[in-house]
Amino acid sequence: MVVADYITARWLNPLKKRLREEARAEGEAQTQAAWEAWNERRMAAEAAGVPFDEPPPGTTATNGE
Repeated sequence: MVVADYITARWLNPLKKRLREEARAEGEAQTQAAWEAWNERRMAAEAAGVPFDEPPPGTTATNGE
């Protein structure tokens, strides 16, 4: 048990922590990219004078349903 506890504390826990941090950073980057792309489309529509009814990332349009 002592060896297993040592391996867990020394290697597995830091690895799990690093993987969680990397996954979180990747998710944040994807979210940021989605918002930036949406905002660019919104600003282009505004500049062109056309309606822009696309919902922001992470939301869904229900149209009153």
